[in-house]
Amino acid sequence: MFFSLVRNRRQLISDVTISIAIVAVYLMALPAMAEVKFNGFATIAVTTHSNDDILYRSSLVNRPRTSPSLAPDSVLGGQINYYINDRWDAVAQVVIQDRADTAISNYLEMGFLRYRPTRNWAFKFGRVNSNLYMLSEYKPVGYAQVWARPPLEFYSNASVVSNVDGIEVVHSQNIGDGFLELGIIAGQSQPRLKGSDGKLRANFKELISLSARYTWNEWQFKSTYARGRVDNPQIPQFDLFEQAVAAVPSELLPQKSELLSRFSGDGDIIKYLAGGMKYDGERWNVQAEAGSVDVDWLLFTSLRFGYVSVAYYMDEFSPFLAVSGAQSKDKEFRFSIPSFPAGTPPELAAGIVGLITGSNANISDLLVDQYSLSAGVNWHFYPSWVAKAQLDHIRMDNPGTGLFGNNALIDDVGQERMNVFTLSVSTVF
Repeated sequence: MFFSLVRNRRQLISDVTISIAIVAVYLMALPAMAEVKFNGFATIAVTTHSNDDILYRSSLVNRPRTSPSLAPDSVLGGQINYYINDRWDAVAQVVIQDRADTAISNYLEMGFLRYRPTRNWAFKFGRVNSNLYMLSEYKPVGYAQVWARPPLEFYSNASVVSNVDGIEVVHSQNIGDGFLELGIIAGQSQPRLKGSDGKLRANFKELISLSARYTWNEWQFKSTYARGRVDNPQIPQFDLFEQAVAAVPSELLPQKSELLSRFSGDGDIIKYLAGGMKYDGERWNVQAEAGSVDVDWLLFTSLRFGYVSVAYYMDEFSPFLAVSGAQSKDKEFRFSIPSFPAGTPPELAAGIVGLITGSNANISDLLVDQYSLSAGVNWHFYPSWVAKAQLDHIRMDNPGTGLFGNNALIDDVGQERMNVFTLSVSTVF
């Protein structure tokens, strides 16, 4: 069935983006004050996990992997800043990681032209960071984080929309002893997700994101609200499912239209809300975020998620602890098996029961009820280099393995446990 797909993504380049690129090329041809800077980052990590029935991945857009593997948490990235003059610059960032869908656009994290008319205003045109979470600006940069990976119960789902093709407007100013940054993004995003049945393209149109960040001494606070519309998603084998449902008379399948609409997702409104805080002092690092996603589309279950992390700086060593969790908001929803009138052919009744049972099994498999306790230490053993060790104990309760993959469709996970151990080395250059 098409429902066993497990997420990946791709971006379409619109005519507007192409026009912006042409303008950018023209501006870059101006000799004026042009200056180019390149920055890179890399993480090499080996990850092992203890559950043979579940395939680990660090993000919904990455490939589920067996254990041990270098792929899930290893990253290589680079960013070019082209300073055209004191008001115009262009930015491109490429991040190579374990994407399940290997389209080239999946590795272009950012590519925009920026205009700064004053020190307080900035306008970006092109592929911009979605700015949905506290680590938006440096999530792939392992060196900049205390953990071996960001808490996956929060970031696995939230990072599905890591960038937006459109326009971003940012206003920043000093407020008291702190610094306030307000942003609005308008555009579209097309995550490319992938599972055993093929690729899913989740088109999010009319996407609007509002964010506020306030920095005061060692403190940082952030809140984000985003809203978009699911538009004509491409779902593997959905045509076959649609034909099977359409062939059943309505009197034998009262939930016929709901089955099609809840799985197709077309036209559904998706809403995202998140907030976070961070304290980064001389000795302590404390960070927490919480968020939620609301959508009727069953292939993107509505979730609440969050984490709390504490780290202690001991010269070059920093031990840390983190607790994180994610839970589907409606774990009990299932389609009911209808009552068949007398005289219904047994073969037809069995086919309808199989259709409902299979749909419910796929709903269960995509749901999330997962919590992690993480502990580790990082060691800054050399300037611009850090080594990390992290152990996660993950508890998955009934009913699904939505954040991970599995070797076979699981109708009812029950209570699964998994330990994940990661050793990594990160650098910036």
